[in-house]
Amino acid sequence: MRQLCAASMLFLSASLAAHSQATLQSVNLVQPTGKGRTVLPLSADRKWQRVTYMPPSDFSGGGPIITLHDLTANLEVIYTLTSNSTHSAKDCLDKAMNKDEASFATGSGRAEIKQGSKSEDKNASGQPLLVGSYLITSMNGVKASTQHVYGVVAGRDACAEIHIAKTDYTAADDTAIQTALKTINFDADYAPANADYVLMAALLNQLARGMGSAPYYQRALDTLPADAPKDTRRGLIDQLSMAYARNREADKAKPINEAAIKTDADYPMYYYNLARIDADDERAKDAQAHLQQAWDRKANLPAGQQMPDPTRDPSFQKLKTKSDFWNYLQTLK
Repeated sequence: MRQLCAASMLFLSASLAAHSQATLQSVNLVQPTGKGRTVLPLSADRKWQRVTYMPPSDFSGGGPIITLHDLTANLEVIYTLTSNSTHSAKDCLDKAMNKDEASFATGSGRAEIKQGSKSEDKNASGQPLLVGSYLITSMNGVKASTQHVYGVVAGRDACAEIHIAKTDYTAADDTAIQTALKTINFDADYAPANADYVLMAALLNQLARGMGSAPYYQRALDTLPADAPKDTRRGLIDQLSMAYARNREADKAKPINEAAIKTDADYPMYYYNLARIDADDERAKDAQAHLQQAWDRKANLPAGQQMPDPTRDPSFQKLKTKSDFWNYLQTLK
């Protein structure tokens, strides 16, 4: 993984979920800040399901979550890396299990749960592994057999967690569950590389509609080598600007694009990104001025790249009632 350059991973296509299974042997699950990684082993029989990021809060350690479907054993395997403010593996395990169990008692679902045991084990690398489980025996009054097994490898400041769910569970599934369980590991001293942040951002961009990608794109930009190709830096700033816009934090992208213009004034998308921020604040005149600066430089786009159509850009829709501005947009070709 480390040998993949930032530029190649930044522009992973929409088929990443299927394509990467054949090209990536593992993924480093990392936080946007701090040390540590969980290494996720990948193979042809592990299919991407979900990638999400939960920001830390008073009620949650937060962190990245990757869900895979093990096709061979028909297991849902969920890897999470969370902060560990109490420095306790037990607290991490209890928090994960209690949160999930509580979710089965709310909303339209009502589950009957048979508690399993909590025990200590070791993962495939010999690290201490704290394990807990429970079995859902009915859901909404309908008989069920869904086994949930959790494992935690803890460091001082973070916990690597795995959650395995198996529907139609029987004792014959235990071997496969234990094999998957012991794939969890934690390298607490690992310092994430630029490529790790880029890949996490790309996964969130492709598999979670970009939600949660902003912290990773920001760290990718912060750690980008000074001699990185110009187009790589440009692409990161574009992706970061869009990620902030999705989070309704467009203003955070303003100083980034303004700083980029000082050293790379010919790239049109910096001005386009500023126009989006203007439009978000309903500053039509400023948006028009920045759009004109962008279009004056559109010939400087990399080969094969085209300017966006601002009439279809959600950022400008709130200015649609301003006829002068909207008529101007029609002239941008």
